Amino acid sequence: MEEYIEHDDLEKEVPAEKMAKESAEGKKEKKRVYVEELEVSGQQLWDRIKELAHESNVRRVVIKNREGRTVLDVPLWIATAGGLTAVMAFPIISAIGVIGGLLAGIRLEIEREEETL
Repeated sequence: MEEYIEHDDLEKEVPAEKMAKESAEGKKEKKRVYVEELEVSGQQLWDRIKELAHESNVRRVVIKNREGRTVLDVPLWIATAGGLTAVMAFPIISAIGVIGGLLAGIRLEIEREEETL
């Protein structure tokens, strides 16, 4: 006999803003978000972005110019979730290449997520 689950009983995803989830033991794991800032040259920009895309705790990278104005804001969790295809990534890749070629002092703000108990 098949068992049916009521719609209200289904688990729902917890929004990132709440930053808490239930673990297998039933304990709450809180995720703390922190921002790391560093300055790179135009040539180093693309290499650094590729490295960050492979790190599982990086959520977002913000590229800023010397004056501190945001030039590009890229959520990296899309790439790590596997939902980003090459066709969708082409405009972002092109923009990063242009930014790296035009700007000399580029500031990266890297938003990371750290799990704490």
